[in-house]
Amino acid sequence: MAVQTKSTLTEQEPLEVTPVRQIKILFSWKAPSRPFKRQSKEFWTTVGSIAFLLGLIFALLSEWLLILVCVSVIFVYYVFSTVPPELVEHQITNFGIRFAGRDYYWEQLSQFWTTEKWGSMIINVGLRFGFVRSFQMLATEEEMKTIKEILKKYLPEEALPPTFTDKAATWLSEKIPLEIS
Repeated sequence: MAVQTKSTLTEQEPLEVTPVRQIKILFSWKAPSRPFKRQSKEFWTTVGSIAFLLGLIFALLSEWLLILVCVSVIFVYYVFSTVPPELVEHQITNFGIRFAGRDYYWEQLSQFWTTEKWGSMIINVGLRFGFVRSFQMLATEEEMKTIKEILKKYLPEEALPPTFTDKAATWLSEKIPLEIS
């Protein structure tokens, strides 16, 4: 004869109900996905001359792959400087930052700082983990004030120290200007 066990809800311990935190949008704005500047004819003439000389040197050394890499980098930069960026929506929530459709939680973010490039105000946000060290969001000056007030509640405002690559790129751009400002 089988033993019957009867389990009812009244015999069990009551379940503890934990409140669910709702996502609250603290600030939202639309901005271009990246800084944008159309390069001048002088710039492309200089880049073409440098690429031609490098290509000639690499051809003499039979470094065909390096020639291909140079051409590829120039092509990608050409596309980025001729195709205007798309408008993306950014949101700051009580959970973190939604940047171009991707969520970054406060635990993943380390700090923020602001910069300016080509007349665009940029909010840089540092990441704790991963290969990418930071991401950038563009904003107007009015939006920048509100964004900084909100971000200061969650993140410290301090810039990442420049890496060796950053220092080398800055030095090279100062020594070999591609266009006269």
